[in-house]
Amino acid sequence: MPAKPHTVLVLGGASLDTIVHLDSLPAPVPQTIWPKRAYRTLGSTGAGKALNLAALGHEVVLHTLLGDDPEAEAIRQQLAHPRIRLLVETTDAATEQHVNLMTEQGERISLFVQPPAAPESVDWRPVEAALANAQVLVANILSYVKPALPMLKATGKPLWTDLHDYDGQNPYHQPFIDAADVVFLSSDNLPDYRHTLWALIEQGKAFVVCTHGKDGATLLTRGEAMPEERVRISAIGATAEQHLRNARAAFDKAMDAEPALRRTLDQPVASAVAAVEAMLKLTDAQIVHAEVLGLSGADYFATMTRAIDTQFDLVGVAFKVLDATLSDRVAAEQRALWLVVLGGAVPGAFALWVIVLTARTTTRSIGQAVQVAQHVAAGDLTSKIEVTSTDEAGQLLAALKDMTGNLATIVGQVRTGTDTVATASSQIAAGNL
Repeated sequence: MPAKPHTVLVLGGASLDTIVHLDSLPAPVPQTIWPKRAYRTLGSTGAGKALNLAALGHEVVLHTLLGDDPEAEAIRQQLAHPRIRLLVETTDAATEQHVNLMTEQGERISLFVQPPAAPESVDWRPVEAALANAQVLVANILSYVKPALPMLKATGKPLWTDLHDYDGQNPYHQPFIDAADVVFLSSDNLPDYRHTLWALIEQGKAFVVCTHGKDGATLLTRGEAMPEERVRISAIGATAEQHLRNARAAFDKAMDAEPALRRTLDQPVASAVAAVEAMLKLTDAQIVHAEVLGLSGADYFATMTRAIDTQFDLVGVAFKVLDATLSDRVAAEQRALWLVVLGGAVPGAFALWVIVLTARTTTRSIGQAVQVAQHVAAGDLTSKIEVTSTDEAGQLLAALKDMTGNLATIVGQVRTGTDTVATASSQIAAGNL
């Protein structure tokens, strides 16, 4: 849902800027640089705020100082917008002009080729008239605006200021900081910008916005939580509590099943549970059900960090235990496999011995049978067959033994019959029969 339109009074400033885009900011050495592109456009924080607020649907009154020159006319043309009303005080000085060297990464060097005007006095009557209808006031840190700060503050209306590249110490900015309810600034000159943000909040600012160029911005509020924010945080806490119960039950089940695990996991689990419970208790008492958020950001983040660290510690220990358990299980399975292999090797070796012995016996038997067959084929029936087995080959040899024995008997009978026939023939020839 879009925000309700407001009338915003902006004091200072507008300039005509030349923007030069470079691949990188130049080093301080003699050189010739070919920019990627360059153009002239409207500049300065007041003009930028006016255009953006108008684009969001707000009515804007912009007070600025301009010279009597073509640059001033160019600025008027670029600020010609149905929701922007200009309050211009013409000065004897030239219109403010800048040259901005910029890179695609958001790096910038601004050259004030024509500084902003600093008249001895300003006619504030148009501003006083505009204050009546304005709902939000913006005071930019120009020297000519500083005398108007008491007048702006006296209205009781929300007053915003932009400190730009404030370093946290420059006394020039202090009157603007003291007068403002909302502060914008950049982290360019604030390595520890969080400390500055908290310091400004502790001074009573409604909220502070710190920009980080291409890296976005940080918003810090005064410590008031909206109802929907409390509900959302409460829901997140309930989910975290449910996950905590489930995790605790799972670890207890594992430790009951394997008592040895309890010696290693019991303390990390207890620490993790205690840290999460402390985090949930703090969140519930100091945020969800607190009328005023008195908890400091440092304490909140410290508690959250402890809870997160203990979870990582527990996960690390659990993985080590899991790794050791799996390693032991793999080793046990390998030992069992070797037992099976070795247990099967003995019967296997015996079977191999039986097979070799059987093959050797069979081969010997078959060889013997072949020799007998060869002798028989040669007419030698005197071969002695020794039967040493009862397998098929042994039975075959026994049959061959019987067969050759019978064959020898038959041959013997034939020889005997032949001899008898020969004797009878001789006797007949001699006339004995």
